[in-house]
Amino acid sequence: MIEILKTILISGFSSSLVFWFGQKAIKTKERNDDKKKLNKLLFHLILLKKELNKLNGFYVMMNSIMAKMQYYLINDIGIPKEEVYEQFTIEEQEKLIEALKENLLERDDIEFNKIKENTAILINELAETNPLFALDLNHFYNIDEKSLKIQNSIKIIDVNNEAPELTKAIIPEIEKKFTASFDDIIFQTALKIDNKTYEEVIEMLKFINEEDVDKEEIEEIFNDFILPMFQKMIENDNSISQ
Repeated sequence: MIEILKTILISGFSSSLVFWFGQKAIKTKERNDDKKKLNKLLFHLILLKKELNKLNGFYVMMNSIMAKMQYYLINDIGIPKEEVYEQFTIEEQEKLIEALKENLLERDDIEFNKIKENTAILINELAETNPLFALDLNHFYNIDEKSLKIQNSIKIIDVNNEAPELTKAIIPEIEKKFTASFDDIIFQTALKIDNKTYEEVIEMLKFINEEDVDKEEIEEIFNDFILPMFQKMIENDNSISQ
């Protein structure tokens, strides 16, 4: 009787042990799968961050070039300010920016859209286990479009460049807050992986955020590309009018 009881107890204990180890293995696999997804997501978010910086840098450069162009037309050519603002409209500036974008913005749109699509897929997968965090992330996968809206707000705030100092003060602050909120999402993602990854990401983003627009490059683009183009246009206009 005692032997039977021992056998039952051992059998029951063994079954419980097998069940416990089985559950532990399942949970470990789930955690590892989640980590893999988070690592992939972090990789794509950092790629988006780099693209965002590149895009912001391009538009900062373009705003500087547009301001230099207006200064050149008013002060060097002698065209009245009102006429410059009337001719050099927001629409004309946008056309010029789009033309320059293809040559100056070192970005593969197809590849970038693929990064965005993959990020959206990873966020949807994450929603199965962490819906609230996925909801926060969902606002950021199309971050380049949001950034463009902020850049366009420059034109809305100061269409005729009547308050350049105010514009210069407001827009960087908006961009700074927008960038900080995206950085925070990246930090949260890294922290969900482990502390080591979190520390590495802090250093990585610090380096990315320190990258600045090259003023010499702005001068070079303006003098070597934009200025000759406008001088040629002015020469053509003068020859037609004669």
